[in-house]
Amino acid sequence: MGAGGAAMARWRARLRLLLAWLAALPLAFAALITLVDIALRGAARLWGLALGTAPGWGLVGAVDLVQLGVVATAAFAIPYAFLVEGHVAVDLLHARLPPLPRRLLELFARLASLVFLLLVLRYGLDQLAMVRLMGDRSVTLQLPMAWYWWPFLAGFALAALAVVLELAGWGRAREAPS
Repeated sequence: MGAGGAAMARWRARLRLLLAWLAALPLAFAALITLVDIALRGAARLWGLALGTAPGWGLVGAVDLVQLGVVATAAFAIPYAFLVEGHVAVDLLHARLPPLPRRLLELFARLASLVFLLLVLRYGLDQLAMVRLMGDRSVTLQLPMAWYWWPFLAGFALAALAVVLELAGWGRAREAPS
């Protein structure tokens, strides 16, 4: 691998690490919110058993916050999966093909993925504009629904970039995922 190839491999490794963190942090946030809500509800139940009246503790807006975290996690996990080639393949067919048809099938799959991702982005931007125009908000905390669309669209844009990177490196030896 030449100097340019080594630089590209380092850049891709950094991008994979960034995407892993972008997916992991909102998941940790959602898990923490869930645990705090469960702990508060459990403490309220114990309080109620001990004193006869449960205070009704719980984390207000937990569902809104957990949904936001899960959307962000899923959105950033998708481009990560593309970069580490972590998506499912039908190995029954794929593994039995000779090298050239296998590579053509991989090329077709990447191109189809890119078209799909770009279509999702296109229509997702329309939905973002619609929720902003209508002023849609989450049920409990009244968070703007655009907050849910931004990580979704950013994740799909990064997934499209990941597919383009795969297409640019198609036919060359791949580095091992980190």
